[in-house]
Amino acid sequence: MYRRIDLRRVAIVMLVAIALSGCGAAGTQGATRREQRVERQALVALYEATDGPNWGDDTNWLSVDPVTGIPAIDNLLGFGSVCDWYGVTCGPNGYVTELNLAGNNLYGPIPSEIGQLQDLSILILSLNRVTGLAPDIGRLQNLEELDLNANSLTSLPPEIGQLQNLTTLYVGGNALTSVPPEVGQLHSLTALSLNGNPLTGLPPEVCQMTVDVDIDTAPLCGE
Repeated sequence: MYRRIDLRRVAIVMLVAIALSGCGAAGTQGATRREQRVERQALVALYEATDGPNWGDDTNWLSVDPVTGIPAIDNLLGFGSVCDWYGVTCGPNGYVTELNLAGNNLYGPIPSEIGQLQDLSILILSLNRVTGLAPDIGRLQNLEELDLNANSLTSLPPEIGQLQNLTTLYVGGNALTSVPPEVGQLHSLTALSLNGNPLTGLPPEVCQMTVDVDIDTAPLCGE
């Protein structure tokens, strides 16, 4: 008498066995998977904090394994890679290096988990309704471009001054009345966009910077 073989169960067992053997063969690969899982969690947090279901395009976000039905965030076998999610670009090592969600109807604050995207070099969230930026943004030591033009920001966290590799900072078209003096610590900065904010003044640390600014800073610096 023959038993019916559950091919779906066999496939799952085989995939788990392959994953476990890979972990035993190379410990560094296991660490990489754990770090990529953290990145997935960070992106899911962003999705949930900014009304992801109502984004203009959320293709592949929160995708699931086609065999097991397990959400990508809980799947250690590599299915549902965030590299396939709309607006996400990854480097050769599989880590997120660019996030471009411009004009995608994001609404809400950027959560603290954003600081977990340690390889991120470009973050473009312009033309949305971003209402806040978590202090953890300062942890992104590889960040070179931060574009938050045309959002609903009323302030910037002082930790933004910790982004020592940042070359461009665009925060024009928001509701900023001031910028933190820590912006003056951005020694790699070459371009700063402040146009379209109801600024009442600029701190001396910013006034003394030698960068391209898209507004006349003289009145704001008391000159």
